Amino acid sequence: MSNNCSLSSKDLSMLEDVLGQEAHACKVCEFYARQFNDQQLSNFASQLALHHQQRFSGLMAFLNQH
Repeated sequence: MSNNCSLSSKDLSMLEDVLGQEAHACKVCEFYARQFNDQQLSNFASQLALHHQQRFSGLMAFLNQH
């Protein structure tokens, strides 16, 4: 599907920032998932890491379409 939507340099800059934040949040959550001794906390941190990874992937897919 072709998209006629163009992104400004400001849009791209903001998306770059958000991508960096999502990547960092994913890494932090993965780190804490390994550190927690409590299995519930570890699972929760792993789920958060997955959430951030999915957001990152969604943003990348959006960018690849434009």
